[in-house]
Amino acid sequence: MKNPLLQQFIIESRDYLQRIGEILIKLEEDGESKDLLNELFRLVHTLKGNSGLFDFPMMTKLLHASEDLMNRLREEALKYSSEIADLLLESMDIVSQMIDEIEAYDEPQLSTNEAAQEKASSIREIISVGEKPEETKKENEISESYNYSAIPEEVRMKMVKTLFEGKSITLIHYQPEKECFYKGEDPFLVARKTPEIIWGKFYLREKIEEIETFDIYSCITDFEIISTAEVETLKEHFQYVLDQIKIFKPKISALIIPQGDKNGGPVYEDFVQDFRNLLKDKNIPLLKNSLRAIKELTASNLFVASCLRWIDTLIDYIPNSMPYIEELLKSIETFEKPQFIETLEPKELERQEVKVETLEDKAKIPVEIFKPLKEQKLILEKLNTLEKEIREGVFCSVIQSLENAINFTKDIDLIGRFKSIKESSNLDNFQDIISFINELTEMKILSPERIEPPKIAEITSTQKEEKVISKPEETVATKILKVDEEKINRLMNLIGELVVAKNSLLYLSKKIDTDYEIPQLSKEMKSQYSVVNRIAEEMQDAIMQVRMIPVATVFQRFPRLVRDISKKLGKQVKLLIEGEDTEADKNVIEALGDPLIHLVRNSLDHGIETPEERINKGKPEIATITLRAKHEADRVIIQIEDDGKGIDPQKIKRKAYESGLISEETLEKLTDDEALNLIFLPGFSTKETASELSGRGVGMDVVKAMVDRFNGTVSVSSEKDRGTTITLSLPLSMAVSHVMVIETANRKYGIPMDAVFETVRLKKENIHIFKGKRTASLRGKVLPIFFLNDLLELNTVPLTNEDGEYALLVLNIRGEIAGVVVDNFLGTADIILKPFSGFLSSLRIFSGTAIMGDGSVLLIINPKELI
Repeated sequence: MKNPLLQQFIIESRDYLQRIGEILIKLEEDGESKDLLNELFRLVHTLKGNSGLFDFPMMTKLLHASEDLMNRLREEALKYSSEIADLLLESMDIVSQMIDEIEAYDEPQLSTNEAAQEKASSIREIISVGEKPEETKKENEISESYNYSAIPEEVRMKMVKTLFEGKSITLIHYQPEKECFYKGEDPFLVARKTPEIIWGKFYLREKIEEIETFDIYSCITDFEIISTAEVETLKEHFQYVLDQIKIFKPKISALIIPQGDKNGGPVYEDFVQDFRNLLKDKNIPLLKNSLRAIKELTASNLFVASCLRWIDTLIDYIPNSMPYIEELLKSIETFEKPQFIETLEPKELERQEVKVETLEDKAKIPVEIFKPLKEQKLILEKLNTLEKEIREGVFCSVIQSLENAINFTKDIDLIGRFKSIKESSNLDNFQDIISFINELTEMKILSPERIEPPKIAEITSTQKEEKVISKPEETVATKILKVDEEKINRLMNLIGELVVAKNSLLYLSKKIDTDYEIPQLSKEMKSQYSVVNRIAEEMQDAIMQVRMIPVATVFQRFPRLVRDISKKLGKQVKLLIEGEDTEADKNVIEALGDPLIHLVRNSLDHGIETPEERINKGKPEIATITLRAKHEADRVIIQIEDDGKGIDPQKIKRKAYESGLISEETLEKLTDDEALNLIFLPGFSTKETASELSGRGVGMDVVKAMVDRFNGTVSVSSEKDRGTTITLSLPLSMAVSHVMVIETANRKYGIPMDAVFETVRLKKENIHIFKGKRTASLRGKVLPIFFLNDLLELNTVPLTNEDGEYALLVLNIRGEIAGVVVDNFLGTADIILKPFSGFLSSLRIFSGTAIMGDGSVLLIINPKELI
């Protein structure tokens, strides 16, 4: 996807959809919350508006229907219910699917569009059922009444002319919502971009009492706009604010409103009689002369003068305008407003006299292009004096400038003539162009009033006229910067390479000291290593902070999951979320998604009892599941806790034995705590038959695999009829690993520091054999002892130091302590772990490899698979 605007739309839409889902679920508990309903409406309204920027009509249609339903809820015409929640949640699911398909295929798929259409129809049915009889009027029904006298007379005359010419005239009253700015709407821009606008005004619908306390982010401005566009075109333009507009279709009789002082002026009886005689004789030229003469004798502010101006406007449309002229003549006689008969409104009006554009009118050019023409002519006249190398470039530039100026006139004849002259001209022959410019500059200049208005029309204010000087928008520093994930990953790779390069400094320092015997240089290099190491660690920490995201990004999907599954199972469950602001590396957080889904589903299906069972046990009817996150040292701890029936260890052991997952000997030895961990075995399930939710024996295995992949741990604690708690412990980051480098059988290996409990020296005679196993006592505790050479099947004997002591690495593996004998400790190192791929990925005993500072490859041991 290359469109950055579309990418931004996808990102923002997912944020909106997530919040919409949260509110819909909250509303089931508090369906009368005005704040939640208003926020919900604003979110859907904004999402609908954003979708309108792109060609996704079905998405917009579904969102518009959802918005209308939410508006009915706000108006309390409908009551929020579980059924409406289901309908709206399903609608948002469809929108979410559309967003995914747009990201993948640049547009929603046909089946999804059909689903959106069907869901929108279902919502419309719900809305229609909840409507009152008086509310069943067609949306945006064309209104009849409007005070057209507030429109300037010259504008109304223009409207009448347009109607007599058989064109459409529509008046729009646009009343933006007060909070429209918070939705990203720009009412002024919407109004100015109204198609085919011929006039408009804006005004404040509320009086500002005190300017100091006025909320500048509250919109109290109304707009009135007159357009020659068709109603459907206007509705399409205002499609996202249709509930905020009223549409009026003016009639000619409503627009002809003579205004002015009814006192004063000459006597008009003779004029009226003569005018009627001329009308009867259809002597139009003489009519116009007579009208012009009487107008000159009449003050422009008089009522009669207004009647004369209207007659002058209508005279070009005789005979269709005859009824209106007659009524105006009566008004001149009686000084009363004309009484037009509505049946006289023409349905199809044809002009009887067409005004022909004269040659003089045609031969005028806009004043704006006059100066550019003269400038380009001057350049052409001096073209031959320029150097030959730049002459061609200048000539092409002049031609382009002239072409732009001629196109500005919008005169087809001029544009065609210039095109013909341009094609016949070249660098050596451009006299025709100069002559053409001379001809144009001799034409009459078209006044600015005659210039065709730009597509974005000006809207005049009815308030006191003031000069407004637009100020450049002040740059506001943003607190959040959205960066492509690939750029962050590149930074992580670079910091990894820096760590490897940093480690090489110690190797070089040692080599300089031992091989080249330059201790002073070695010392200085170690000093610089400390500086580089500090900077590298700070950079690593800074970049890791960029990658850290809160667990809320995963937790926020579970209210919906718990709601839907508990409803399907007929259980009542309340979900509590704690510590959602806890942060961890993006990869770790994203990997939590699937395991947590399995854990929550198992808790709902296996752990939580039905309401009847809970009541019989003396428990609250509504069960509780708690999702909890917190930090412990450099790890993130995730807990899923429920107050259900718990896990029966005996049942677990029996089921594992019956399924052939453990032997009879193991069955007898297992403690209750160990038995709980059997739920993570592949294929284990306590259900006899598989259902849509569980019973296949793969859920908890997925959890265990994910935790192991991220070098984490998972533990279970449970008490019968009290509930179960499952705890996941994961590293905060997987980017740079800290390992202890050890040596055995002349080979170097790395052990993750997370697993290292301590390192000690153990005398050879302190190791004892008990039941065929090596053991040793360390600080009063018996430890199993393993030789690393034996574990790795290296046929060598472990080495001791001069005092006959083994190097013992004490490891903490899944909460248990064990000792591993190695030949030597070589210190610690920061490494970039590269997991095995392909065939080698089956070697579970190794986590992967790392490149050391001297270029050697270090195998990293996986302690969990070692013992």
